[in-house]
Amino acid sequence: MEDTLLPPLQSLCSAVTARPDFERIKQGLDRFLSDEPLKFQFQQVNDLGRHLQARANQGDSISNSEIQEFESLRSELTSNIVVQEFLHAQDQLQQLQQTVGKFIEKTFELGRAPQLDEVDTGCCGGGCGCA
Repeated sequence: MEDTLLPPLQSLCSAVTARPDFERIKQGLDRFLSDEPLKFQFQQVNDLGRHLQARANQGDSISNSEIQEFESLRSELTSNIVVQEFLHAQDQLQQLQQTVGKFIEKTFELGRAPQLDEVDTGCCGGGCGCA
């Protein structure tokens, strides 16, 4: 990496950690990632969902009991507050990454640093994090 990029990248990272919601986002990720049984349950539900989707895509029929079992497992999982906080934190992190990516993409398109109004961040401008 070029030495000229390091200071601005460090500044960007500092700005991210200075966000009022940074600690909440980090805690939401950390609480989930440190809970091995919950991560296993999350993976199992996701794997089952992908398996059922793949079967449906191949034209296989999925029984009502299989759908009900999946829905029950998913409902149980998503009722867990740690999972809810993780999913919210994951969404916030993804939005932040997308916004940064859009600015970098626009920089290459324009050949210069873009102004806010030149980048479609998908945000209403209210500071609500809807980017």
